[in-house]
Amino acid sequence: MASLNNVPKDILESMRGCIDRRVKLSIKRLVHYCVKKDKIEKRVLAFSAHRLYVFTAKSAKDVKKEFEFHYLDIKAIESKRPNQLVITTSLMNNKSFTFTTLEADTDEVDHMITHIGTSLKTVFPAYPLERLIKTIEVQPPSRLNLMNDLIHTIEQKETGPCGGYTLMYSCMCDFHYLPYRDEVAWDVDTIYLSQDSRELCLRDFDHLKERDLIPIVSALVHNTWFTSLNANNVKLNSDVCTEVLRVMKKNSVIEALLLSNTGITTDFIKKLSTISMSDTQLHKLDLSNNPIEDEGAEHIFGALSSRGRRVTWLDLSKTRITSKGLNKISELMSRSPHVFNTLQTLVLAGVTSGNKPDDLQNLYAFLASPNMLSHLDLSGTDVELDKLMSPLQRGCSQNITELKLARTTFSNKKSKDIVVQASFKQFFASVYALKHIDLSGAKLPADAIKDLLLGISSNRNIQDVHLDISGMELPGQAAQYLQNCLTKNISSLNMSNIGFTDTDLLFVLNSIGTTKQVRQLSMGGVFRNIKPKEIVCVVETLFVLKRHCLSCRDIRHCLCSRETVCVVETLFMLKRHCLLCRDIVYVVEALFVIDIVCVVEALFCDVETLFVIDIVCDVETFVCVVEALFVM
Repeated sequence: MASLNNVPKDILESMRGCIDRRVKLSIKRLVHYCVKKDKIEKRVLAFSAHRLYVFTAKSAKDVKKEFEFHYLDIKAIESKRPNQLVITTSLMNNKSFTFTTLEADTDEVDHMITHIGTSLKTVFPAYPLERLIKTIEVQPPSRLNLMNDLIHTIEQKETGPCGGYTLMYSCMCDFHYLPYRDEVAWDVDTIYLSQDSRELCLRDFDHLKERDLIPIVSALVHNTWFTSLNANNVKLNSDVCTEVLRVMKKNSVIEALLLSNTGITTDFIKKLSTISMSDTQLHKLDLSNNPIEDEGAEHIFGALSSRGRRVTWLDLSKTRITSKGLNKISELMSRSPHVFNTLQTLVLAGVTSGNKPDDLQNLYAFLASPNMLSHLDLSGTDVELDKLMSPLQRGCSQNITELKLARTTFSNKKSKDIVVQASFKQFFASVYALKHIDLSGAKLPADAIKDLLLGISSNRNIQDVHLDISGMELPGQAAQYLQNCLTKNISSLNMSNIGFTDTDLLFVLNSIGTTKQVRQLSMGGVFRNIKPKEIVCVVETLFVLKRHCLSCRDIRHCLCSRETVCVVETLFMLKRHCLLCRDIVYVVEALFVIDIVCVVEALFCDVETLFVIDIVCDVETFVCVVEALFVM
């Protein structure tokens, strides 16, 4: 067996001055290097854990590092003679480097090849060596027996924390010539491991420089522990985007790619779509809040459609996709039912807002086909609800649990021509699992609101429904329908920022008290149109609701900050109604969370208010009020 070192000590010492002294060199050998076809010179090969260094060494005073390359740069290793080593790399236009040992009959080359192979397998134990180095050709093959035995031993060992991520991260820091950050290793080995987290979140490392994210991402290329890459709300520069593409090209276990608000563009999406996704497990994709246009969306949906694996979660909200683009991707989804019929979450909120609406028949057709959608968000899109409900009834009624249609329009027809179809009520009457309905800011005719409430009330399959109608411009009759048609199936109601009149608000609150099913109520902004003299009645009604069905926590957000002072003053006008101590404390608690400044000013900034408190309450009550303000 040849010695691992045949380099004179003085040359070795000079070599150490050419590289970082913290780098440990395992094998140091004097060899012949084929500079040109007919020119051979002496060189020193030095092997570290991740890299091969080549030095010129005519004398101890004339040692220079000529070139180096990382083991991951190696594309092929060839050795047809025991003393010959040919390495082909991806650098310098796939240049090949030919070395021969000083002795003809030696096992030096075998040890060099073994060192490269075992070094890579130590870092990436779950990956076959042929996927790391495409070609290893050695004659005779028995010369690789030692390496194969060592690799088998490595594969039997238990990998480090999180699939050996820290070793991979260290290797990639070396690969990209970037510093190794101890805090990254500590977070993964300690926090991620203790929480058994399979999602690598770049927000955990956003305190580092942008370039430090490069090895953090590229360490996932051959990692089998993490199944999700979450880069949400982290701006990705071009180098980090390149590493994301490498991960998606080579990693076969990533199931979720979350890139919301990362600054990626259509150009990145085109590159992502050209990567062969046939071997990936990707089924969750978030590209929201990015300047992605129709062309990019069509590319990525085309790529997803061409593979056999199914998609369960897609988010393209707040991108620059137009109605035309939405129609096109809907057509692609309809053409590939084996991929998209298993979608459980589809978020397209805001993708067509502000664009000239086209006919979205392809979207309606996709939703009408049998599917597994449980979460659908079309908020702020150009869908028309009168055309949407029939497809939803046919394709989504079995599984839908969350339906968001905020800021949508019932129909683009003139008001006098709008007719509420029976399908609108039938959908809400026939769904099996609906829990959350968001129609905030939507423009619905009064009859549609009535059919919505009647449909929910007639449905025996659903209960504990959350209904959000905040910000809706309710027509005159709609308030009456809300009073008369509130159903026992609704347990949470958000009717904030609705312009109720005094009478309408009181009737609605009394209706809630009658059903006794609404346990959470939000009504911020409803006091804008209420006359001051009527606020007393409203507050009294809230007290009644609190005693029967609402808790202090559930009513905390009933008011907005602008109304707080007015209501606090009204609260203490109620002294003539003999309020209980707990009622005063309850309202103070409810208001305190909304706007501490307003409450404190209203209660403690003038002597008159303090005097009112003193008259209304006994000493014990006064102490409770003060504690409610300062202890919460």
